[in-house]
Amino acid sequence: MKQVFLRLRIFIIMLICVLVAGTVGFMILERLTATDSFYFTVVTISTVGYGDINPVTSGAKILSIVLILAGVSSFTGFIVNGTQLLVERRQENLRNKRLNMLTGIFFSELGNNLLHFISSLDTEINLLRNDLQVVNDWNDIDFKELVKSLKKHKYNIMVSKSELKALSKLLKEEGDLVLRLLENPSLVERERFTDLLRATIHVKNELQLRNDLSELPQADIDHLLNDIKRAYMLLAEEWIIYMWYLQKNYPYMFSLALRTNPFYLNPSPIVN
Repeated sequence: MKQVFLRLRIFIIMLICVLVAGTVGFMILERLTATDSFYFTVVTISTVGYGDINPVTSGAKILSIVLILAGVSSFTGFIVNGTQLLVERRQENLRNKRLNMLTGIFFSELGNNLLHFISSLDTEINLLRNDLQVVNDWNDIDFKELVKSLKKHKYNIMVSKSELKALSKLLKEEGDLVLRLLENPSLVERERFTDLLRATIHVKNELQLRNDLSELPQADIDHLLNDIKRAYMLLAEEWIIYMWYLQKNYPYMFSLALRTNPFYLNPSPIVN
């Protein structure tokens, strides 16, 4: 789409230059008014040719030929690339809808529970909890500020061996979903979400490849914490961006997402 937009800009500039050159040229060569010169230039490059105004001087005739050659190509390029841009934007919107649908499936089946569980291990989550109370009347600035706050957050996680077992169980139950999502070719266009899925499946594999999570040395627990932290950071940011998308496009889904906010201590779908 960027290449189409660039070509469209080039053709727009070319078309404006042709219009300006033709208008000024006919004003000088044919002694026409600015309005008549502009009108004659548009009629010429669009090849309509009403015949109500005709070039008389040799210079004006040569200018008309140049305008036809340059104007028709730039005008045609403008129409073709403008149409292509509209089509590609529509296709991109459809792709974004499909990709966000996959994101929604992930959060409803696993992501919300996973985020709620890991955030409960965050020793500094209370410093951020108030900021994470997303409400209906948030605007773009509010969401952008929250994303900035998340980037500054330390994500200091402390985990016990029993909690590692609980996390392993959670990922084992829904781990197949992550694999199925990763198999979707559309995810190539959503690098951030793909990174989240890869980080999640990596934590799952790390945990399940250990026979006994209750007998791990501290060095190995620290290694696991780094993997969990990576997934947590990606998960939190993706959740905010998905909430942002729901607010703009699906208010009824956004309402449910607000009530089941995984950063709440006790999220509930019940409307009070």
